Amino acid sequence: MLRLCILVPIIIIFFLFFCFFFFFFFFKLVFVFFNFMLFLLFFIFILFFFFLNIFLFYFV
Repeated sequence: MLRLCILVPIIIIFFLFFCFFFFFFFFKLVFVFFNFMLFLLFFIFILFFFFLNIFLFYFV
């Protein structure tokens, strides 16, 4: 009984720690991916704008 009383809180703490770590890692990954996507979108937009200016400059 005493062993169970000692073991159960340890298991709960490990489980909570694991959940916290997993969620932290997951959110960090999502955040990095989101930043990368924003950067890519921004880069494509700049390139598009640049080529549009060149096109308008040469053909208009």
